[in-house]
Amino acid sequence: LRKDANLEIENHIRIRYSTTDAEVQTMIAEWGDLIRGETLADAFAAATEVSPAAKSVNIGDAKVSVAIEKV
Repeated sequence: LRKDANLEIENHIRIRYSTTDAEVQTMIAEWGDLIRGETLADAFAAATEVSPAAKSVNIGDAKVSVAIEKV
């Protein structure tokens, strides 16, 4: 996603995600701090609306919409 957004690895980002999958939501709640740290994200939160810039990704069998933006 960084490459698609023309972002460098050292750029801090905000991550917004949307999913209806309960297992993925639980996983994100449990591992969110690690994900935020590993991705250099200043924010990692559920989105109330899916951004037009969001990409659809699969986590296992679940679909998750993810959008990033530079801070």
